[in-house]
Amino acid sequence: MTRRKRGAAAWLAAAICVAAVPRAQAAQWLEARIDDFVLVTDAKEVYARNTLRDFAVFKQALGVLAPLTRGVPRMPTQMFALDAGNWRSFTPGPRTAGFFSPQAYVNYIVFDRTPTGMLSREVVYHEYMHYVLYNGSDLPLPPWWAEGVAEVFSSISEHDGKIDFGMTPRARKSEFAYFDLMPTSMLLSVDRDSPEYRKHSMAPMFYPQSWLTAHYLLVGRPERGRQVQRYLREIAAGKLVADAVQAAFGISVSELDEEIRAYRREGKIRGYRLTLSAPLPDAKEVVIRPLPEPVALSRLALAGLDLGNAVGEAEKRAQRALQLDPSLPLASAALADVRFRQERDAEALELSRKAATGDPEAVVASGRVQWQVVDRALRPKESLPDGEATVEELIDEAVSPDEDRREPVASEVATLRAARTQLLPFAGHQDLGLEATLVIMGIDELLRDRKPEEQLAVIQPAASRYPTHPDLAVGEARVHLEMGRIRAAIASVNRAARYARSPAWRRSLESWVAELEAAADASR
Repeated sequence: MTRRKRGAAAWLAAAICVAAVPRAQAAQWLEARIDDFVLVTDAKEVYARNTLRDFAVFKQALGVLAPLTRGVPRMPTQMFALDAGNWRSFTPGPRTAGFFSPQAYVNYIVFDRTPTGMLSREVVYHEYMHYVLYNGSDLPLPPWWAEGVAEVFSSISEHDGKIDFGMTPRARKSEFAYFDLMPTSMLLSVDRDSPEYRKHSMAPMFYPQSWLTAHYLLVGRPERGRQVQRYLREIAAGKLVADAVQAAFGISVSELDEEIRAYRREGKIRGYRLTLSAPLPDAKEVVIRPLPEPVALSRLALAGLDLGNAVGEAEKRAQRALQLDPSLPLASAALADVRFRQERDAEALELSRKAATGDPEAVVASGRVQWQVVDRALRPKESLPDGEATVEELIDEAVSPDEDRREPVASEVATLRAARTQLLPFAGHQDLGLEATLVIMGIDELLRDRKPEEQLAVIQPAASRYPTHPDLAVGEARVHLEMGRIRAAIASVNRAARYARSPAWRRSLESWVAELEAAADASR
């Protein structure tokens, strides 16, 4: 056999071997939805149905049981249940199996769907309860109460159509063997401005003792729980902890401390089982549809960018989505967002314009990129925030007024106007309407060429649907002021202050209210 023939024969054998190797199958992704929850997962349908049903049951139980709230606020909630490989690019730490992250226009819930990830359910429920508490209370909530109540509610579960409430969370079962209780006066004195709380460096007993105290008040002695609202009102009015305890509970702090210690010593810390009046959500109510892999990858890329994950991971997912479907607008929108994060703004604009057709998700995502590109171009160059900054400090930085922003040039005006036109039809969209509205508000703030009535026509439907959203309330207030409606503006700013996402922002809004009140009094 000649060398050429031997080479041909070898090539043929190799080709046969390659053909015999089965092609790697694309991941099978599903989208499941019920109420405000949308779940994306590569798990089986039964897992998707049961998981989403569990969250819907939890939310319904919160609406009935959550203390001192007006129910569970509406908010689009995007969930991802991922295999170990995909989860690794989202996990914030080696011991984390899931997390809840509220954003301006969506809540994210991401967790490991493997058996290990089931341990994350209580963590996610805890963080979701924080969201419910802070958005559903008229009063500022001290950390011990917010953390303790979140822990009490984190162990909610359902058995045979009934709700188990007040069970001991797994994370708390062994802690009391190792730590002594701090004085209750010290626990109650921690506030949201305390550096230790903002830096998450509290004493080890703070969280389990917050749970114990809240459990005592809500489950152990419910009559004490009914007195908590009086205590919170007294604290909000500026009373000292000792005076507020005396006024609300009719006992001294030391006596309350002894009650809680006795509750621990007796060891009768149990929950109870109850039946809700309304039927619980059924797994059959979960709507399931297949999700093409390129769409799932694009959503993962966009979520990863929002959550501050490595841009490189999002880039890989967006590019893989485009390899699988080069014409997919959402993949182009995801890559546009990647380029924006890489400060490759010309490419980001080009990709976003390509994506702004047809698919609502792609239109809204690309519109946000176009607005962000122009907004960044108009701002003065600033140093990045300190890497040690807390979440609240980053929020304060983001909402601080921009006095030095330059005016947009003609090309930037054209980009913003085109983005606004594309976004407007989706301002009322079930999943995307909040994001579209917030971007339109940002565009209108840059252009300043819209009549107040036009701006209110966009903001108020969203503010009605999401009444606890502070950004919508601030936007509404600014338009009211433009129209000379000071009293209406004061009401909107008060609402924003109630639901502000950081103490400094809340104080800033309260100062604004004081200024507006003074202006209103002066105009009489």
